[in-house]
Amino acid sequence: MMHTNWMVGTETKLKSLKEKGLWLLGAEGACDLTYASKMKTLELPAGAARTAAASKEVAVVAPAAEVAVASKEPATLDEMSQVVLHMAKEMTEKGGWVLLILANKAFAELTQNWICNLRGLGLEKRLEQTLFVAIDQPTYDQLEGYQRVKWFSAGQGDLKYDTKPYYELMHKRTVLILDLLKQKSKIFLCETDQIWYSDPVAYVEKNHPSADIVTYDDGKGQKEKLPCGGFLFLNPTQHTIKLWGTLVEKHKKQMGNEQMLLKGLLPKKPEGMKLEWLPSDKFRNGRWYVDGFGGKPNPKKVVMMHTNWMIGTAIKVKTLKEKGLWFLTDKGACRVEYAGNPVIKGR
Repeated sequence: MMHTNWMVGTETKLKSLKEKGLWLLGAEGACDLTYASKMKTLELPAGAARTAAASKEVAVVAPAAEVAVASKEPATLDEMSQVVLHMAKEMTEKGGWVLLILANKAFAELTQNWICNLRGLGLEKRLEQTLFVAIDQPTYDQLEGYQRVKWFSAGQGDLKYDTKPYYELMHKRTVLILDLLKQKSKIFLCETDQIWYSDPVAYVEKNHPSADIVTYDDGKGQKEKLPCGGFLFLNPTQHTIKLWGTLVEKHKKQMGNEQMLLKGLLPKKPEGMKLEWLPSDKFRNGRWYVDGFGGKPNPKKVVMMHTNWMIGTAIKVKTLKEKGLWFLTDKGACRVEYAGNPVIKGR
């Protein structure tokens, strides 16, 4: 067996297989059985020509249950949600967490900066475990080559924060997450306005292996902690499913910020539930950027820094550039050497 897992993006994988003579489909998608059977002994040189006399081509037919899905592109949000569930299930079967990111065009630059950050850290495996749920066409197009799915209705238009359409979509997201948990997918809700210094998934797996939910305190250091909705590990246990089901019902009746709704549910969390908090010196919210809260992060200690206390993507991008945490060139190319060793400038 030869694996193409060291290459990021499906386009790169396909290109490499074709160049190495390991692409087994004809121009019209037909399977060349003779050619495919000889691959195990590598008898044919890379790029060898295939002739009709030397091959038997048959059409690759999907199972009957899948033909109907393949024949029509999902048109409604419910149909697109089924695609999300299917993709997440396949990723879950491979083992590990599914990094679920709701992506939009407002975060386009931040998303590319985050991808570059992970590439610099050598975390291609985490990128392969990331499922980008695109809520607009430009974002879906931008993420070609990654695990992506459309999740928007025709004519939906731009969504503005703190509006009814926005909260309606967020409610659908909480429902989608509940369905993902019910199918036993381990979900890491993540956002791309973050800087990683090391692998938070590995940290959670090592230090919180039996927790139902893991997050960090996104508040002001008060006694009553605030779970971060953009950095939330959800283990598909009975306790997690029960709590999240309550959140779905509450969110349906009370449209608003699901992060605050979740906070209100924690004092009444299911008995025996293990809600574990990440250390605040290793997982920092964006307040430091705003008023210096908590002091300057120690790059040798911090695992993740969030820019979530700043409103608007323009100020997030501007701040990251000022702090030396922007890894893209003016043309959008990834500067891997900087991305793998983030250095904070300023206070």
